[in-house]
Amino acid sequence: MPFTCFWAVLFAVVPLGQAQNLVPDGGFEQYFDDPPYTVSLVNESPQWGRLDGTTDFFHRGYRACCSVPSNTRGYQVPAQGDGHAGIIAYPARRGEFLVAELLSPLEEGQLYEFRFKANLSGRSQYATDDIGAAFLKAAPVQGELGDYVYHIKNKEGRILSDTAAWATVSGHYLADGGERYLLLGNLHDSDRITTVKEIAGGQDFWAYYYIDEVLLQTCGGQGVQLEAIPGTDTVICQGTQAVLQGLPDADAYYWEGIGTLQDIVVEQAGSYVLNNFFDCSIKRQVFKVETDNCDCSISLPSLNRRAAPAQPEVSINVQSYGLRLYDAAGRLLWQASQASLPGRPLPNVSGTYFWQANLDCLSERDIPISRSMSGKLMVVD
Repeated sequence: MPFTCFWAVLFAVVPLGQAQNLVPDGGFEQYFDDPPYTVSLVNESPQWGRLDGTTDFFHRGYRACCSVPSNTRGYQVPAQGDGHAGIIAYPARRGEFLVAELLSPLEEGQLYEFRFKANLSGRSQYATDDIGAAFLKAAPVQGELGDYVYHIKNKEGRILSDTAAWATVSGHYLADGGERYLLLGNLHDSDRITTVKEIAGGQDFWAYYYIDEVLLQTCGGQGVQLEAIPGTDTVICQGTQAVLQGLPDADAYYWEGIGTLQDIVVEQAGSYVLNNFFDCSIKRQVFKVETDNCDCSISLPSLNRRAAPAQPEVSINVQSYGLRLYDAAGRLLWQASQASLPGRPLPNVSGTYFWQANLDCLSERDIPISRSMSGKLMVVD
């Protein structure tokens, strides 16, 4: 299909000192002379692809439905030039994506900077913080979206709700090597979408974003400055969790194979690698997590005789504990330490009672553990 390009030279020489944008037509300036107009608008582009959704492409050279600044999806002047794209970022079941084959594969160990501009359509009923990009070695497939993780994502909690000004989403990526495709959109399913805000006056049941000025280029001219700094080795009890924390002053974060949060919660043993990005340098942390048998528990019989002594059963790792007993109204009846508990009788009145215990334990690796437990018991005749 014929198309028009306003560039004087399609592959212009990159000025000295300026890195090449590896995203073809990052400003959506190329357009078809006679695009296939449908009820879903214009869903094709000379340089961009899409997945199963009806991603939209707008240009000043198109009909009113698909032109700029005014079109069927709303109103927005391009960030630069005469065109931009548009995608649904929420709800996830309606999600749309932009896909581009990069001008050249990414180089192993090279640090890249990436950014794009987004603007919420004024017709949207919702806004979200969940939008970003991934760099892939194989062309993305709609059915595998749940397997992709963000390499770069809009900041958690930063809801893109401005319908007037363009917002910039940016970050850095350390390439594995061989990545050839860019996937841009909301990569989370409904259960993992972090923040959604309802917009008063919106007409369309979605969060629809105009996208423009997509840029991917090498970062700086001195090569990757990568500094390894110690992570924290952590031992967690089986069935419990640990919080691994990135450096508080980094510009952005990437946990390898996981995502872009500053902190993550883990419950499995293994090594977790975090790249903390500071402009064109990286501080890398490696966290080693191991699990331990930390049985730290106490129980009391559910049925007890009136005025019988309390007879708790404790796990082998318990070093000491304190026990409190409450009536059904929440009134404290008595409290005792492990040493003072023998001979302390249960109430002489039948009924339901509640106990609470504070435990101090020592794991098999001599790791101190503190834990609180509670339960219910019955006193009967």
